[in-house]
Amino acid sequence: MMINGFVVEILNENNEAVSVSLFQPAGIPPGITIHAKGTEHDYHALHLMAVTAGFIGAGLSTDDNRIIHGTIHHDHTQTNFSFNKILENHPIVIDGKSRFVTLIIPAETKMLLQLLPTID
Repeated sequence: MMINGFVVEILNENNEAVSVSLFQPAGIPPGITIHAKGTEHDYHALHLMAVTAGFIGAGLSTDDNRIIHGTIHHDHTQTNFSFNKILENHPIVIDGKSRFVTLIIPAETKMLLQLLPTID
């Protein structure tokens, strides 16, 4: 059963923007920290959740208006998207393998990112 949505805090301690892929096997670049908001789950725990259960959502939202572009990877297909703090009605599946989302995180940024839950 897939986990419906999540809220993560992303910290980029680098002095340049960094491309971050959630939650693929390659991990995260140096200087990036990701953890689930309100829990002790770090990137590795979240990746394990993605592999074992998967995440499903209906879009993305962020509290940082500098994040305006992203890519959804679905097996061997890539879909680029633009948004302004929220991307709605855009199904996203993260499986920890070939389905993930890539975002460019601005330099020296601490931000929240939510995979919006699906509503049945």
